[in-house]
Amino acid sequence: MPIRVDVATRDDISEIIASADALVATDAGRYDPDATDLGWAVRTGSAYATSLLASDDSLVLIARDGDAVIGHLVARMYGPGSVHPIRGAELESIHVYPEHRGRGSGEQLVNGFLAWAADRGAQRASVTAYADNEGAQRFYARLGFALKSVILDRDDLQDAEPRQT
Repeated sequence: MPIRVDVATRDDISEIIASADALVATDAGRYDPDATDLGWAVRTGSAYATSLLASDDSLVLIARDGDAVIGHLVARMYGPGSVHPIRGAELESIHVYPEHRGRGSGEQLVNGFLAWAADRGAQRASVTAYADNEGAQRFYARLGFALKSVILDRDDLQDAEPRQT
């Protein structure tokens, strides 16, 4: 059966939360476990999904194989700002359940996001990936995303002594 990508509705909230929660557990939970709340879905998942669906500047896509939800994508528009006077779109999260990967559903989700962003006047589409998640970086590069910036974190602020330079 062909994979179908649809704009999510309120009827999809539980599937959005489940897919986003699976992403958090396997991505942030793996690459940034000390700064990840693995219980977020129970506490705030419904409010998160509801707010996304209510916003004209947000997109939630659901990938389906028949009636089964096999993944999701969340995106948001941003800008223009005073320093960066362009309209952009950020791919906030994407997840395809492991048993459904390699069949083009991730690419379909991203292409849906790119079309949505272009229709809203975005001049740039961006996405972040953990530095150690080489598979995600290869996936995004294959779809035309290029390295533009690097985020450096320092996680010892509560017990760190000032550094002398």
